[in-house]
Amino acid sequence: MATSNHYSGLVVKERPYMSNWMDDTNHLRQFLANVEPQKMDNLINMLFTHRSDMTTPFLSDLEAKPKTTMLLTGPSDAWTWKFKKPLVPAQVSENLEVGNATPGINKQVFKLKLDRDWYTYGDVISPDRFSGKMVRVIPDGIYPESGGYVYLVQLVTDNELDYFPAAYLDEGTQYEYVYSIYGELNDQGTKVVHGGELELMNSLAGELRTELAITDWADALTMTVSSVIIDDRGKPVEVKDVRWFKRAEMAAWAKHRRQKENYLVWGAPGSNLLGTSGYDVKSHMGLWHMLHLGNVQYYNALTMSRLEEAIGEMYYGRVPMNQRNVVLYTGEAGFILFSRAVELKLNGLGGLIPLDKFITGSGMNMGFGYQFQSYIMPNGGTITLKHMKLLDSYTTKHERGAGRFSKMSATFIGLDMSKDSTENVKIVKRSTRADDYWGYVQGTAGPYGPVKGGLTSHKRAGYEMWIQSRLGLHIEDITKTFILKPTFEF
Repeated sequence: MATSNHYSGLVVKERPYMSNWMDDTNHLRQFLANVEPQKMDNLINMLFTHRSDMTTPFLSDLEAKPKTTMLLTGPSDAWTWKFKKPLVPAQVSENLEVGNATPGINKQVFKLKLDRDWYTYGDVISPDRFSGKMVRVIPDGIYPESGGYVYLVQLVTDNELDYFPAAYLDEGTQYEYVYSIYGELNDQGTKVVHGGELELMNSLAGELRTELAITDWADALTMTVSSVIIDDRGKPVEVKDVRWFKRAEMAAWAKHRRQKENYLVWGAPGSNLLGTSGYDVKSHMGLWHMLHLGNVQYYNALTMSRLEEAIGEMYYGRVPMNQRNVVLYTGEAGFILFSRAVELKLNGLGGLIPLDKFITGSGMNMGFGYQFQSYIMPNGGTITLKHMKLLDSYTTKHERGAGRFSKMSATFIGLDMSKDSTENVKIVKRSTRADDYWGYVQGTAGPYGPVKGGLTSHKRAGYEMWIQSRLGLHIEDITKTFILKPTFEF
């Protein structure tokens, strides 16, 4: 096999990668060799968790709070919810004044064909309030026509030579309601319009499952070491059992939790996938695919202004400025770029940071450094960075490109954490299967030692372990998220 590139000049022996379903004494001894067991604590932890970044911060954030967990109680794995559509301005569906260079001059009535019947007699509407150009719907001036509704309108002006720009009648031009105005003895008024709503549906997918097994001979080998591990709920637990398999079990839990977080983030929509049981296998959308249904932005140089623009599109016109609190998940590259962007903003303001804020120690034992991890925007909202280690996991050459970091590491995922949006993202489980479930299939031994006169599932010398989960991801309002992706390699 090829020697690892990082150490090729020093290597005299290299052990192969192993992905055995059944761990036996050959597997164990190949890695432990003749080293004394009591000296193997760090090696074993590294061997069976492989890397320290097996933690799952996104999954842990969701599981830590009951309000970010949705439990399904009905007879179906699917769930539905309704989403209020925003009021999107009506737009021109056809230009009925082609050839008229001065529509509306001398208070002449002209035609405006829009795609919706949102307006009524007396309504004053405009394609551009900044220009000051507005038109008013005349009495009995609305009728349906193929592909839309025709409005008979007058230009609102006191200048008889004034006219409505012909470009505002082109197909696709949007119009917004401004106000309504009437005269004496009027008996009509404007009407209330609604953007409508969408009914959305998502579903739990197939089962996530992890399995491993160990022979009785390997289980008989012991190691007199202790350690602290993270259990399946993210809490530290002291390991008092000295058997080697507990370390392998720790690895199984680490792999399973990483699998769960991978699915919540990277899950891809797909059905009719082949399985062994005769039932089709389904996979549903995770965070990454859902984000691409919302606000997708790109950047080639990160500045605080660019971030504020992306955040502004998510919030504009619906969340008070001082309540716009955003959590940005990003990788290691994102932290570096964010800190540089804040530093440039600070330098641009001509500000000075007191030395004691970034210089430590004294004399010949001094240190220098700083990192910005949050930023208060000019409108009062706060940006807070969180590290999503999933964006920094080892990547393929194609994914990484020529840069030091992958593009994922420099990606920013923005989630609205304003007062009314703290539950916008939830993990979904069945109420009757709300946890991870695991068990053992005993042979001549079990998780608590060799069997003496007990019941076993098979007669092989060893036992097996399985872990299974079902879960999904729910985002109530996808428009209250955004993803900011780099166009460069960093």
